[in-house]
Amino acid sequence: MSGTESREEYLEAIFKLAATSPGATVTTVAQQLGVTRASASEMVGRLTKAGSLLRDGRSRILLRYWSGGFVIRSDAKSPGRCS
Repeated sequence: MSGTESREEYLEAIFKLAATSPGATVTTVAQQLGVTRASASEMVGRLTKAGSLLRDGRSRILLRYWSGGFVIRSDAKSPGRCS
């Protein structure tokens, strides 16, 4: 699996999980993709650092950008974090 495919799979999994719950967690992403929690945590960290995801302080993962830069949540106080 290439890095781009992997990122896309993670974003797709988070998108699907967010559609059925208030936000994905590292654990639910790992379960959805059949990977270890450590692997999911590493990729979520990369995607957060890249600005694609937000973390809410309660372990939830939220999409920040989707499909051409659509901002899901624009009221973040700093990149990668939301209130």
